Amino acid sequence: MNSNKTNNNNEHFGCIVGIYDTYGVVKSDIDNNEYYFRYESNQSKFNKNDKVIFLLNQSQFEETASALRLFYTNEYGIKFYPRVNQYHIHLMLDKYLPDLIKNIKDNEENILEVEFEYPVVIGKTVCVKVDQNDSIVYAIRKGRTGYTKFVKNRNAEDCNSVFAAFKRTSFGYLILTVFVGKKAGLEPWDKFATNEDILFWQNHALIYDSNDIVQRSALSKCTLNYK
Repeated sequence: MNSNKTNNNNEHFGCIVGIYDTYGVVKSDIDNNEYYFRYESNQSKFNKNDKVIFLLNQSQFEETASALRLFYTNEYGIKFYPRVNQYHIHLMLDKYLPDLIKNIKDNEENILEVEFEYPVVIGKTVCVKVDQNDSIVYAIRKGRTGYTKFVKNRNAEDCNSVFAAFKRTSFGYLILTVFVGKKAGLEPWDKFATNEDILFWQNHALIYDSNDIVQRSALSKCTLNYK
């Protein structure tokens, strides 16, 4: 295994070359070195020969790999991969990402937004239209920094679309978010939110789920541009 020093938390693409009882070995495509990573067979989703992206961490004695994530390459050779914090991924990537990325031919756009529509219902969307008769609350979702508009006592609705947003990096495209549903506006707390986004959230909300929010963050009113 490699013991030469590199930058802490350096991100690498590579391939898993070995899986054992308590650890695995991944080989970097960048420096051609092999690195250990911790592996628990009852929790890990990885297999030998999987293509992954990982962080390289420096300890006092050696470098090890961590935060392994599968990456996906479309027929045009463009790579797509999730960030370490995956709160923004709301479906099985293996099942739906290939359809979302198959027609992306270049990697020149800084931000890509893609919606794919299926001929049949594929799941439920939790982003629904609301009106003055709905019970609205505001809370901070896990992995976010601002308040989201929620509606109580509503059920998720049938949907045949998936939506994803990607950000260009030196490696390819980072998956910012992916979910069953149609494109939603940026939330009002986002510094890039437009008037169109604000109007969207004035008559839409996410269905309330206490498992998705930061504990004790719920409010009955919000000072942002929600109504």
